[in-house]
Amino acid sequence: MSSTLVAGVDGSRAGWVYVVIDATSERVQACSVAPTFSELLLQTTACVIVAIDIPIGLPDEVERGGRSSDREARTLLRPTRHTSVFAAPPRSVLQARSFDEANELHREHSAGGIGMSRQAYGLLPKIAEVDDLMTPRIQQRVMEVHPELSFMELNGGSPLSLAKSSAGGLLARMRLLSTTGLTEGLEGLAGDLGRARLDDLLDAVAAAWTAMRVHNGGAVRIPLVEEVDVRGLRMEVWR
Repeated sequence: MSSTLVAGVDGSRAGWVYVVIDATSERVQACSVAPTFSELLLQTTACVIVAIDIPIGLPDEVERGGRSSDREARTLLRPTRHTSVFAAPPRSVLQARSFDEANELHREHSAGGIGMSRQAYGLLPKIAEVDDLMTPRIQQRVMEVHPELSFMELNGGSPLSLAKSSAGGLLARMRLLSTTGLTEGLEGLAGDLGRARLDDLLDAVAAAWTAMRVHNGGAVRIPLVEEVDVRGLRMEVWR
């Protein structure tokens, strides 16, 4: 009998927060933190879909606004949550050892000499960690999502108005997730998440909900026309 387990993953200061759910029963089975992406792959071996909030598939040259998937996600999340979508960097930036070096490399490999924000630079270690191990074969079950797109779908197609960093934003996300039943029993499983924050956990649950939609055939891929990078990795986001 094939597995119906899927997982949602969000990067945090603690590592990779992940939530495993059964796509058939729609119940949470596990909740934990993997210190590294390689460990995450091991701990989610039984999952047929792993939805992770991190860019997969990186361009050699970046257009303004990033990959097609980045630009489309940003359009869908306007006018309130579009700033939560960071443009994936060119792969050459991953070798940078400082912000100044990353910024220079970004300018060299982007249309119009676009620089890199410090917020985007802060994501580079996590992006590099995934890019170092990702292959087209692994991408058959590990796919990119964005939690704000998941919450948008849960909210009837409208992006949320408040950021997850606010008390109101957290409450809105918890209420939306409660309608799915995926938060039932979650508190008992989430006893030791180290330095992970509540918003990390909620993003992981939202990603798991999208993973379930991918498994059940209800998710949508952006862009609709497939794009791949030079390593054969698909540059796409599921919602």
